[in-house]
Amino acid sequence: MAFFYSLCFLFLLGVAAGADNIDHVQIAVKSAQAASCEVTIYEHSHTSVNSDYTGDTEKFLGPGKHPVQGLFGASSVEVKGQGCMAYGYTSADCSGEKSGTGVSSTTQVAGRAAGIVSSSDELVKYWGCNDCIRCVQVEQGDATPVPTAATPAPTAATPAPTAVVIKEVDWGIYFDSKGEKTEGVNGAITGLKRSESSNGEECKLNCIEKIKVAQFEQEDCYWENWGTSFDDIGESICKKSGFFVAGFKKDGDDLKELDKAFCCKRKGLSDYASECVAWTDWSTKFDTEGWVECPEGSAIAGLSRSDKECKTLKCIEKAKCCRYE
Repeated sequence: MAFFYSLCFLFLLGVAAGADNIDHVQIAVKSAQAASCEVTIYEHSHTSVNSDYTGDTEKFLGPGKHPVQGLFGASSVEVKGQGCMAYGYTSADCSGEKSGTGVSSTTQVAGRAAGIVSSSDELVKYWGCNDCIRCVQVEQGDATPVPTAATPAPTAATPAPTAVVIKEVDWGIYFDSKGEKTEGVNGAITGLKRSESSNGEECKLNCIEKIKVAQFEQEDCYWENWGTSFDDIGESICKKSGFFVAGFKKDGDDLKELDKAFCCKRKGLSDYASECVAWTDWSTKFDTEGWVECPEGSAIAGLSRSDKECKTLKCIEKAKCCRYE
């Protein structure tokens, strides 16, 4: 009988040990899942938007509440990992109400890879503010979540097309560096402002100080290659009808180094609201400091330059201006 009891005792010990091993396996799996979330916030732009203008960055690993330690605020965020979602809080301990909605690893912003929200104007649509986040809460589900829809731009809910607001955006320092330049353009560019040269030389691309933007919801954005066309005399345009210029890519300050245009159409419009205005003459207006603009209700759909040897802004002669309302 004693032998029988011993066998029973050993059997129970084996079951317990097996259960303990299963728990360890479960814990290991959960730990691996937790470590798969990675959230990075950027002081300015994401590296894919402008590698020279990211500012400071801070990275958070795994689900949980992560107080922001090294940044005063964030203008861009990237979320990586299956089922990962990041929420912004204005409180230092992630207490109180979430600021806006979440950004997931599958959130898609036009012209960006999945999980990347950049820059400030895009982040505001999700986290409700710019440079105000003090804590980031990271959550992870068992499956990839359906991306949270961005808060629609105010003009999208307004039926009257005359409600489009024109906003000035400061590109003074931002446009001095190389890269893709779309920050602050929630719509289409309607005008450019140039400054005088600080060194007495004729103004190049870095003299563009501000832009004016007709604010409306964009869709179907893409990069139009101007690398060859803008090297020579003639017109460079958004080749798809109904599309407006919403940004540029520059590889330097010489005029021929304006290599691409970011082209977007207004959501809900299959084409321009009416025929494009004849090419607007900027030949003398862009020779000195000040604004050059499209007529009211229209935005830039292309630019025309003269003298292929010219490196300065004064050789931008005309703008193709098309109506968005």
